[in-house]
Amino acid sequence: MKKLHFTCNFWNCCLIIGAICSKIPQIGSIYRNKSAKGISLCSVTLDLISKTILAFYLIVRKYPLKEWCEILALALCTLIIEFQVLYYNGRRKDAWLILTGYVTACNLLISGLIPLPILWVLESMCIPLQLASKITQAVSISNNGGTGNISGLTTFVMCISTVMKTYSEYYSRCDYLLVANNGVTFAGNLLIGIQIIYYMD
Repeated sequence: MKKLHFTCNFWNCCLIIGAICSKIPQIGSIYRNKSAKGISLCSVTLDLISKTILAFYLIVRKYPLKEWCEILALALCTLIIEFQVLYYNGRRKDAWLILTGYVTACNLLISGLIPLPILWVLESMCIPLQLASKITQAVSISNNGGTGNISGLTTFVMCISTVMKTYSEYYSRCDYLLVANNGVTFAGNLLIGIQIIYYMD
């Protein structure tokens, strides 16, 4: 049992580090090319909403830092990508509005004004949101006939991290909503990863 507990803690530490690093290649790719070609704004927005709700659900339910730190880091990185997509598509005013709105929404979620049952319902919506996010991106790639500036490294790191997160969550707390959410995220990332390989030059 102690060995299992140590393994779960080890995976959690790896996940936190991986979360911070996994989105950096995507952010860097957009910044270097000054273009968000191939990245679906709808997909990024759905992903941002899902990750933000999940992070604050874990915070409000007083999960340990190691449980929500990774999700919050991913949410903040996704916010940066959302900002970049809008900014480099010439919608700079919208980019700043999204940033302001996001900060306001986070303050509302952390304030305690939203009852826990409502947060639970919102958290259960994360699964279809994640699924819709990945399908939207996959359809966009298919319609464009290529992956544009989507980072393959980010996608494959996310595939590995979601498998590790599912394993860790199942054996440490067995929160079925979180396990299902991670499973859907993995399946979506795997689909996009396959597309990246398929459209590789």
